[in-house]
Amino acid sequence: MKLSFLIALSLFTACTSQTQETLPNVKPCKLEFFETYSFEEIQANWLAACAYTKQSDTLVKYMDLTLEQLNMRGLTNTVQQEDPFAVGYIQEENIAEVDSMLNIPKVKDLFPKDLLFLFSESPLNGSNYLALYAIKVPANNEAMITGKDIENATAEADKTNGTVNIMLTMTENGSQKWEKMTRDNVGKSIAIVVDRKVVSCPVVYEAISGGTTNINGVLSIQEGKLLAARINAGR
Repeated sequence: MKLSFLIALSLFTACTSQTQETLPNVKPCKLEFFETYSFEEIQANWLAACAYTKQSDTLVKYMDLTLEQLNMRGLTNTVQQEDPFAVGYIQEENIAEVDSMLNIPKVKDLFPKDLLFLFSESPLNGSNYLALYAIKVPANNEAMITGKDIENATAEADKTNGTVNIMLTMTENGSQKWEKMTRDNVGKSIAIVVDRKVVSCPVVYEAISGGTTNINGVLSIQEGKLLAARINAGR
């Protein structure tokens, strides 16, 4: 069955006036916006990694498995490709195994040097699957947009679907960077990452000006307020 994106992202061009979300003693989070590789861009690399994890004695020793166990699993049988903008989908119980395989030095060497694999923050739409994304890390190891580019984050209930939206209003500099980032990535996806977990990976359809972005799909107002407060605390 087709699995959908982790969280749909609605992009607004009009700025809104919101009260800043704050909570006492909240733990700051690290917010980052990254460009991504589509699966098509790294398909040859991925197939090479799949072949390696099906037959490597070195990998067997690294993961403390028998070759028979490895050949039954590998990346081929643990990662489902169902979306052009995600590398694939993995059941929660297999996340540690897939992460171990992707961090084998010889497997990492099969991919571009600026590629970082990150998992989605939560299972998809009530399933037990997490998404795997291929993140492009800039040469300076800094995300193109970070929490420093956010002026304010607020949580707001969406009465139409019962979920909660996180409204992000950017600084002037952040707004300029966001417009350029979206202009450069029309037809591609941008990963919004919190503490190295992907909370959203929307496809860009046009350049976005105005500096206001809305992350929707948070399950409760309490979760939304906490995330907004953590973003504000981490600016």
